[in-house]
Amino acid sequence: MKKIVQNKMVTVRVVDMLGTRSLVELVDKSVIPHIRASKALIDSGFAVEETEIEADKSSSVHTASVPLAIEETTEPLEWTWVGFSVDETVDVTVCMMYSPGEFYCHFLKDDALKKLNDLNKSLAEYCAQKLPNGFKAEVGRPCCAFFAGDGNWYRALVKEILPSGNVKVHFVDYGNIEEVTTDQLQAISPQFLLLPFQGMQCWLVGYGTATPVMGRLVPVEHVKEK
Repeated sequence: MKKIVQNKMVTVRVVDMLGTRSLVELVDKSVIPHIRASKALIDSGFAVEETEIEADKSSSVHTASVPLAIEETTEPLEWTWVGFSVDETVDVTVCMMYSPGEFYCHFLKDDALKKLNDLNKSLAEYCAQKLPNGFKAEVGRPCCAFFAGDGNWYRALVKEILPSGNVKVHFVDYGNIEEVTTDQLQAISPQFLLLPFQGMQCWLVGYGTATPVMGRLVPVEHVKEK
């Protein structure tokens, strides 16, 4: 699947929604005939087609908030995720790939990537000026997190607090999950939450949440919320 879509401009058609996750069909229109990712995987024997996808649509939530106490404000921090609409077709780039059952995309419209790049620059300047602030990690809290891969700070949500004291964070604009130390976390200012989180979680049409078994992908019975 990485060979088909990663680091390419592809077209995504949204088939269904589950909270902030999107069931999609990916098409590479740069070649003739066009390549549909799901069909290519099935035709090559790497996947089997799912006849029915079960998803609990009643749990669809696009906005979340949690009360925080940080220097800048005592008001609750609020944030949103970028979202698709069912039957919408847009151009995207795949920014993080785990499997056909979980990958992350960026919109390629409305200067979204420029807005994200501008935000990242401002966030880096903000974090460089901040002293250690005793940020207390709690699961689900937004924060600034340091990514050792390139030495920059990015927006994140606390995903898990490990027995070692380190923290797993979800970089919300890109989809990757990394382990960081507590001194690599900072409280985030509300101004950096105005732009919706840009890493849109998707899974490929026909698979639901897929599990690899002996080289083939088969659907599991339930879709697990992240």
